[in-house]
Amino acid sequence: MKKSHFLTIAFAALAMVGRGNKTDNTNNTEDSATIEEDSTFASGVSQELQPTVEALISNFNQNVEKNDANALATTLADMQVVYKNLVDEGKLEEAKTYGQAIQKYVSDHASELQAMAEGNNNIPSLVEGVKNLPVSAEATIEEAKQAVISTVVSKASPEIAKGATILNNAQQTAEAVKNAPEAIKDAAETAAENTVNNAIDNAKAKVQAKADNAKAKADNAKAAVEQEKATTKAAIEKGKANAKAIIESGKAQVEAAKALNAKIQEAGKK
Repeated sequence: MKKSHFLTIAFAALAMVGRGNKTDNTNNTEDSATIEEDSTFASGVSQELQPTVEALISNFNQNVEKNDANALATTLADMQVVYKNLVDEGKLEEAKTYGQAIQKYVSDHASELQAMAEGNNNIPSLVEGVKNLPVSAEATIEEAKQAVISTVVSKASPEIAKGATILNNAQQTAEAVKNAPEAIKDAAETAAENTVNNAIDNAKAKVQAKADNAKAKADNAKAAVEQEKATTKAAIEKGKANAKAIIESGKAQVEAAKALNAKIQEAGKK
């Protein structure tokens, strides 16, 4: 496969990834009731943090819809680690408000989490970790700092694990681009398979066309031979008929000559 053709496939794969994300967003937009419900969980946090809550909830919903337990485990870890990062930045009260929002969301979706737990045995403990985040008015900074253990941090997405507290659509798009090589690989394999199949089909079509052409020529040749035979037979029959007519005419003339000669001899005797 030529390099330029492979690059075309690669860019097509990236476009498909982009369209896939766009389709997901479109489907989410169509379900206005769900969006309104999810937005209420982000309404209590600061304007700066609202995109993060909305992104985490969006990830949660997509993980459940796709039945991707491993991705859901990462989202649950992200939920906890964002809390930790806010605390580390000295934003304890904002961390509490954020924690209350995600705790309510997790509580309201307990049935989905229970069903998804069969796909990843880390989900139950991660859910408990979210539920146990210190969010009460009495919770101290020391308690908050000890709430999220390093094991949970290791399960979070790279940006959150590094200390980010803002997760938005731009970062999600970056993740999609980062994962694009796998999509490119799949697209390249599919394109290569299609190319091979098309080549086989084209080769079969060419062979069939040649066979059909050869058969047509053979049929035409056979028809020409049959036509020549018919023409020759007709000519022979016509020749026979003409010869017979000539013979019959000659016989008639001989008989006429004999009759005339007999009359002449008869007249001579008189």
